[in-house]
Amino acid sequence: FEASYLTEKSLDFFGFNGYQAVYDWEYEASYDSEGLANRLFYRHSRKLLRLKADFQGEIIGQKLRWLGGIAYYGSSIDLVDVNDLNEGKDDDLLSDNSLYGSYLDWGIIKADQAKGGNHTILKGGLVYDTRDNEPNPFTGVWSEMQLHYAPSFLSNTDYSYGRIILTHRQYFTLIPEWMNFAYRLSYQGKLGGEMPFYMMPFMFQSAPKLTRDGVGGAKTVRGVKRNRIVGDGFAFGNVELRGKILRTSLFKQNFYIALSAFVDAGMVTQKYNFDYSGMPDVLPDDLPDQILDLDANEVPHIGFGGGIHFALNQNFILTVDYGMAAKKADGETGLYINLNYLF
Repeated sequence: FEASYLTEKSLDFFGFNGYQAVYDWEYEASYDSEGLANRLFYRHSRKLLRLKADFQGEIIGQKLRWLGGIAYYGSSIDLVDVNDLNEGKDDDLLSDNSLYGSYLDWGIIKADQAKGGNHTILKGGLVYDTRDNEPNPFTGVWSEMQLHYAPSFLSNTDYSYGRIILTHRQYFTLIPEWMNFAYRLSYQGKLGGEMPFYMMPFMFQSAPKLTRDGVGGAKTVRGVKRNRIVGDGFAFGNVELRGKILRTSLFKQNFYIALSAFVDAGMVTQKYNFDYSGMPDVLPDDLPDQILDLDANEVPHIGFGGGIHFALNQNFILTVDYGMAAKKADGETGLYINLNYLF
């Protein structure tokens, strides 16, 4: 069960379809003609009420399980309130230039999606799990299939859609109790209907993991900016080498330190169709030189890096990961502090 209310004054928004949406990091670090900082250009605000109940039951012991559930997403989307963020400041003031605002003006984001909406998702699927140890498996697989349906009659909008989620994780022992290798592959795509833009970024997975915001960042492609990879469908993968460098007892508790090296990648596999006919042929001077590149080929967005992990009694694991994007068009670096391994 989950009941959460999440507020983000400046949530990452880069547009749609991966590399078709041009991210200009030099513009983001620049100032407009009035000397105001553009660093929130690729952001909008969001308030999200999320309520969900997920259930699992045995089919063949704990190995094969059914899953079902219902989830409510209430999203309220708006421009970043730069006046509030600028209040009390005399310098380094923020510009109200906004990609999200420009998309609204040009009709790329439809008027009936502009401020968000409420959707209820019905879920069903299967989980196959043979891991030997959930916090840090050395053998086994953890795979799942989910089907989602968000009907319009359970929404305050006219939108309904179906979605499929396929995720496979596998673990291998390299040196017993000391070193292991793990990988994860996931595909999440639309089966039918029309998905509002604000519902596309969510990355779904079964308990005990939680639903996360889009591909990029701490939980999917480390080093790449969050929500950099958004479309009707996407795929991502991770490979990670994990090795313990110290095992000891601390205050009569088992304790170990491990290092990891990883490569992550993700890409849009189903493009989101949008109407860009309202976009001007010549962009205003205070906007980036290019916002869309409709001829761009979508290829994997890659991040790589390493981490250190501190584990107490095998079950409590504090992870610090440092990721780097392979291309500046996806970001630069990210430092992520989380509980447990990524997968």
